[in-house]
Amino acid sequence: MTQPVGSPVTPATVGGTMAKQDADNVLITGGLINDTALGGPYVTLRQYSVSSLPVNAPVARVNYVTDGDSGSPCLAVGDGSTWRRIPLGATCAT
Repeated sequence: MTQPVGSPVTPATVGGTMAKQDADNVLITGGLINDTALGGPYVTLRQYSVSSLPVNAPVARVNYVTDGDSGSPCLAVGDGSTWRRIPLGATCAT
């Protein structure tokens, strides 16, 4: 289901519950994330350096870290108390 840009997205327009919003984040529980400027759907992660990562590491939160793998970029996943590094690995190939 695609909603036109600027139209309200409500449980009625998507056929049920799709997200929960807190003061500083939105938990997506259904539906698509669609960035029409980039031809989505895409998910854009927040970008941090190691020194700017949030002190708390909520379970299952994923961030892009510019220098978290010995100075190289990686993903970081919160485990409830610390950030766990996921190296990006080799370049994608066809």
